[in-house]
Amino acid sequence: MTKPYFRYWGKSSTKDSAGNQLPHPNYHLLAFHSLDVAAVGYELLSPNGPYNKVLAQQLGVDGVWLQNWFSFCLVLHDLGKFCSGFQQQCAGLSDHLVREPKRYSYELRHDALGYLLLKEIDNQWLSTRNQRWLKITVGHHGKPVDQRDEKSRNIRTYASEQDIQAATEYTQDCVELFQLGLSTHVKVEPNKIKQASWMLAGISVLADWIGSNPDFFRYKNFENLESEKINLEYYWREIALPQAAKVLDSPAFAFKRKKPFTSITQQFDYIKTPTPLQAKAAQVDILNSPQLFILEDVTGAGKTEAAMILAHRLMAENLADGLYVGLPTMATANSMYKRLAKSYRALYDESERPSLVLAHGASTQNQDFSDAIMLSKQQQDSDYIADETSASNYCNAWFADSRKKALMAEVGVGTIDQAMLGVLPVRHQALRLLGLHRKILIIDEVHAYDAYMTEILERLIEYHANTGGCVILLSATLPNNQRDKYNNAFIKGLSAKNNLKQAGKIKSEATLNSFPWFTQTALQTIDNLTGVYFEEEKVSTRASVERTVQVDLIHNEQHAIDLIIKAANNNQCICWIRNTVALAQQTYQELKDHPYLQDAEITLFHSRYALLDRRSIEEKVLEKFNDKSEFNQRKKQILVATQVVEQSLDLDFDYMITDLAPIDLIIQRAGRLQRHVRDQNGNPAEQEQRSAPTLTVLTPELDSAKHRNWLEALLPSNSYVYKNIGQQWLTTKILSDKGQFTMPNDARLLVESVYGDDCEQIPEALTKATEEAIGKDKAKSSTAHNAVLEIADGYSATNGRWDDKADFGSRLTEQETVEVALATLENNQLIPYAKGEQHVWALSIIKVPQKQWHQAQNTLDEKEKDTIFELKQAVKALKWLEVWLIDKSQLDFYSNEVRWFSNE
Repeated sequence: MTKPYFRYWGKSSTKDSAGNQLPHPNYHLLAFHSLDVAAVGYELLSPNGPYNKVLAQQLGVDGVWLQNWFSFCLVLHDLGKFCSGFQQQCAGLSDHLVREPKRYSYELRHDALGYLLLKEIDNQWLSTRNQRWLKITVGHHGKPVDQRDEKSRNIRTYASEQDIQAATEYTQDCVELFQLGLSTHVKVEPNKIKQASWMLAGISVLADWIGSNPDFFRYKNFENLESEKINLEYYWREIALPQAAKVLDSPAFAFKRKKPFTSITQQFDYIKTPTPLQAKAAQVDILNSPQLFILEDVTGAGKTEAAMILAHRLMAENLADGLYVGLPTMATANSMYKRLAKSYRALYDESERPSLVLAHGASTQNQDFSDAIMLSKQQQDSDYIADETSASNYCNAWFADSRKKALMAEVGVGTIDQAMLGVLPVRHQALRLLGLHRKILIIDEVHAYDAYMTEILERLIEYHANTGGCVILLSATLPNNQRDKYNNAFIKGLSAKNNLKQAGKIKSEATLNSFPWFTQTALQTIDNLTGVYFEEEKVSTRASVERTVQVDLIHNEQHAIDLIIKAANNNQCICWIRNTVALAQQTYQELKDHPYLQDAEITLFHSRYALLDRRSIEEKVLEKFNDKSEFNQRKKQILVATQVVEQSLDLDFDYMITDLAPIDLIIQRAGRLQRHVRDQNGNPAEQEQRSAPTLTVLTPELDSAKHRNWLEALLPSNSYVYKNIGQQWLTTKILSDKGQFTMPNDARLLVESVYGDDCEQIPEALTKATEEAIGKDKAKSSTAHNAVLEIADGYSATNGRWDDKADFGSRLTEQETVEVALATLENNQLIPYAKGEQHVWALSIIKVPQKQWHQAQNTLDEKEKDTIFELKQAVKALKWLEVWLIDKSQLDFYSNEVRWFSNE
């Protein structure tokens, strides 16, 4: 007689794996789907695997017991699907499946229903003491199940007595299948389960995603059951387990053997003489424990290469299996992806195919990344040719179809947001954290984050240390007090991992002369005593980046324009960095219209373009101003840009003007001034032949700080972008006092003069505004502190505000923006602004200030509104976007900019 639980479906589909419509919907029995997921979990938790070793140690249990017990918990992950409320979502799949005459409610998702059903079943293995484990697996849809109102819920609202009986019998048979008994029960301390719950939750999500993929696990329906005489034990032993092993042994998921570290040239054959920082990275003692490195050196000193040398050495010592590089922006991530694609394969054995993934909101629009995914699709069923293996960056398509999966790839490059979301109460955060397990977390431009992001970053570092991860932080302008916070966050995480109280507070001894600076932090056990290992050291820098930059302070925009005209007449290439999009647009137009600049080529670059145009302009800027660009490409080129050029983009200008900004950003911007060695005409050369670099800063005069509108008179929007006016005054003061700065000797002095605990007193007229800015920063930190998940509280609905309506982003924006897809009208049809491209609607998106968008909407007539509504109904990709119809009169063909969005 067929068991009653075989009359319930678990997965269904109207299309085959190729996307073709099926004549009749196909389905996969719930019992078999549950075993598929459990089998994947079983393989993921192999006692010899990295997850099991960490978890067994955390929990204080035997690895084989853990594998068996948690696989049983995974078998029950979809128990809520036994409820008729769920089954009726696809009624009519087969006459053999359950049919209840009464329509049951499905107001609760099946994960929440599963938890209610678990409490209904009378079985010793579902007792209260085991609920902590089962809550983890039923919360497999990316967030823990909320049980706070469970007492007011009755399972019989959602399930029939027949459903409850089927679920009960299925559970009992699974108990027997996994050979559970009183003799095998292990009692684990609740706090240990909480500590391990993050990784277990990530494994639950990953197992469900892999086990739900019909390309991996073929559907078995009731007809298969009858004809093939399949029961639970047969399916588990002969189908689910072998298939799970096969999937996880495939190139996408299999462990990648690492290459021993022998020299710097393994990754970077162009490095003939390493910089002092790179040499230090190659020689420093690698401890046999998780460790944090902080690398501080001037822009262009080879910090990225030094970090990758450290990463290779850590991986070679089996302290990590991969890495993730987090950057401040999509543009900087794109640039780093291109750099890393040339070298990351050197971290692994030549025969391996590690995936390199680009992780940010527009990664699929990156052509290099799209090509790598296509390569993997073409070659996933065949072996690489040796030459092709070493020449191609590669990304298995399974990792690339979701940012949530992206961190599971061996090597990742993206915005830091993708990692930060792992410690916020957002869906699938546990999968992101699992993706970072045994990864080296490399964070570039670590100084570049505001108070909100810095608080989240500290918690991320703490969590990563808690799970045994290594961290490498890079900066050219890191204040001493912030370095101490990162070090102490790492030690806090390691202390919790080792069941210690905070092992001690770290206080750096860096002085104003301590730069470049190398820091290494860890816990070390000697003679059974565990304490903080903390080493910091000043290193030299390479001669080519030791330079003096003259500082010219100017106090009106006309003076800036005169200087640009002079530089253009000298055939130089020039960059003016403005602090807002509106100012950049205004300046661009003034320069375009200027009679003395008609023979100059002027480019505008900011963040508020349609993605298609931003990508095109970014490529154009990188081509004109890269390290290999020559005189004919550079002469009389003028770039008007916002902050998009100040970080991680390898750009080189002969002359630069910048609006006043805090000192660390001024230093970053100066790093794009005469960045590479050139002759007097601007061609690449062996020795620098241009005159000493001069950075011109547009700033109010220091004496005018007797009035509270010191900044607004010249730069009215500066205080909106950089709230702390006191920091901007201190920046002007130190630049005025010195008149020049020499790198690296003055780096620490400049930063500490503005951000240090003992910096100079600011003028009284600016005190109130500065204190308000400090108060807002504290509020941002508090907001982040309240948003981030408490590691010690575990994966639970009561830990953090798990609210689908709440928006806990990785960034705070004071000016809300709206994503708008641009469309044009051709032959009475609305088509995407980005014509003839893949992802045409995604590439047509532009971000618009919310206030401006509402103003624009008021100008639409009813016919235009109806046209846009019809388009949104017809195009699935536009469902959650706004749409704006543009015509040719709204396009500036010099800048590819939609003029309607220029009026702020």
